[in-house]
Amino acid sequence: MPIWAIFACATVALVLYKVSVWRSAPAEVRPSIIPVCTGGMAVAAASILVPPSVGAAVNNALGIPSFAALLMHVLTLMWAGSAHAMLVYWRHDRARAWRTTRWAMAFYATVVAAETILFFLGAPEENHDDFTVTYASAPWLSAMLAIHYLAYSVTMGGVVLQCWRWSLDDGTLDRPWLRRGLRTTSFGLAFSCTGSILILVALIGRWSGASWSTPAILVGQECSTVALPLVIVGMTISAWGPRISLALQGIQRAYDDTRDYRRLKPLWTTLNSAGLPRIHRSRGLADWAPGSRLLWRIVEINDWHHRLRPHAIDREHADHEAAMILDAIDAYERGEVPRIPEAADDARVSGRTAHVIVDERSWLLLVSQALHDRTRTSSRRPEKFLHTNASTDVHGGLTS
Repeated sequence: MPIWAIFACATVALVLYKVSVWRSAPAEVRPSIIPVCTGGMAVAAASILVPPSVGAAVNNALGIPSFAALLMHVLTLMWAGSAHAMLVYWRHDRARAWRTTRWAMAFYATVVAAETILFFLGAPEENHDDFTVTYASAPWLSAMLAIHYLAYSVTMGGVVLQCWRWSLDDGTLDRPWLRRGLRTTSFGLAFSCTGSILILVALIGRWSGASWSTPAILVGQECSTVALPLVIVGMTISAWGPRISLALQGIQRAYDDTRDYRRLKPLWTTLNSAGLPRIHRSRGLADWAPGSRLLWRIVEINDWHHRLRPHAIDREHADHEAAMILDAIDAYERGEVPRIPEAADDARVSGRTAHVIVDERSWLLLVSQALHDRTRTSSRRPEKFLHTNASTDVHGGLTS
């Protein structure tokens, strides 16, 4: 897809999104959305006119040579004026914004009228592809181009300054994506403003016969091409940027859950190999999300902890408890009678275990790591362990 079509589609999507926002917005907010829509439509229309085939078709349909070039200049000023009005409405109350916008509209209308008059006085021939390069020194038309790029440079310079100042305002401290959007927009418009100033300087150089004017004009036009995607991203990132943060948080959470799930494997494998009955029944839902898998691994480990509690498991230190878990498994396999009845499968036990899951994830990871370190240095279980008197804490886990 050609780049002009990408720009046109992106700006049309932006306009459609803003129209939907405008329909649901309060009455006092709606005026600030209108400049975004008008600016987007201007950029989309100018992008469509970029290909020489489209420009030639418009000129032939109207019967006016190079008229599409004048339309592109008008649409460019329309976009600049919309950006100016957009920032004014965002930063000030409606009454003050409207007063400022009225004077700005009068200024842009004057510039457009002057460009139109000079265009028809210059009566250019058909030339859509390199209009600026061809007529940079032509009577009337060179003045039209100079007025256009001067007005655009002044306008965009002001918009860049406003965007950057707003990004430094204390009101954007708690809105990081708005701040990023303002700075991205500033960089994009700075490229565009730089290109416009470069073209203006090249026009003046062409009047004095400078040989570098043509390359300078071409470089200035490329600067405007680079600026447009930055401006589109900057003006929309505050809407879709927070979703990136949420997605990154979800990815980090899934990574942490998967990592901890694997780190709990030594402890889970050791307890599972003992054939201990669970307190909670096997879940019926096939949910393989990392968080769910970690949850149920912790549920199973805590169930087995409840079963081993009567066999004097000590959990004062992670390394010591790893040894005591193995000792308790031995006692269970030898058929020793527990000192308390087995936990019942009722709602009270389930609730207590759910509370343990939240508090003991970090602790169980330490125990699992200690158990892994112990079993890695020994190919069999220790025959004897240090025994201490056992008791239980309020969590219902393994305590000394």
